[in-house]
Amino acid sequence: MHSGKPIDVRDAARRGAHYERRWSGPTALAAAFPRLEAAVEALREVAVDIRFSVDMGGHRRLNGTLVVVAELSCQRCENPQTRELRGTLECLLVVPGDPEPAVQDADAIELDSVKATLAQLVEDDLLLALPSQVCTRDDCEHMPQMVFPPAATDLAAEPAAAHSAARAAGTPPAERQFPFANLRQQLLERGTDEGRAAQELDDPGSRATPARDDPRGDGQ
Repeated sequence: MHSGKPIDVRDAARRGAHYERRWSGPTALAAAFPRLEAAVEALREVAVDIRFSVDMGGHRRLNGTLVVVAELSCQRCENPQTRELRGTLECLLVVPGDPEPAVQDADAIELDSVKATLAQLVEDDLLLALPSQVCTRDDCEHMPQMVFPPAATDLAAEPAAAHSAARAAGTPPAERQFPFANLRQQLLERGTDEGRAAQELDDPGSRATPARDDPRGDGQ
């Protein structure tokens, strides 16, 4: 339940009423701004300076400045950080029975009654003033390190670069290794089926020619 005496917004706009109000203390803040209090780590203070008016088109308007001091959870280190946030309020006030506002590009507060507390009028805008990111410093010690894998061109250039560096230092570069260079010879020495297949690839004439039956038959 919002604390504070309800204000008749029709009368306040007609009179051009001006209000300054400050809330502090856990009990008063939780009673006045329950949604805002739930959205932060700790709500310390809220201050508003607002004025009601009626514009040339007969629309009720609410303008002013808002200040909220709260502890917010940092998205990087997750530790609470105290921040003072400031915002402005510029909107239309719409009560039951009012025609649809004809003003374009104007925010409107639609009320269920002609009366509302100051806290009810400003809480939505205080919530919108909360930042999506608490810490925006580029040099923050909790900034996550961005590590990217080397590009394919860099990987391809590594052997050539190592060879050039060794030659410049007067050190012979390491010989390129061919782990399967002697595999064919080893298979031949073992006499395995793989070895015979390898030998046939080297010498097609060594392949055994299967015997063919004489079409003339035996004895002919």
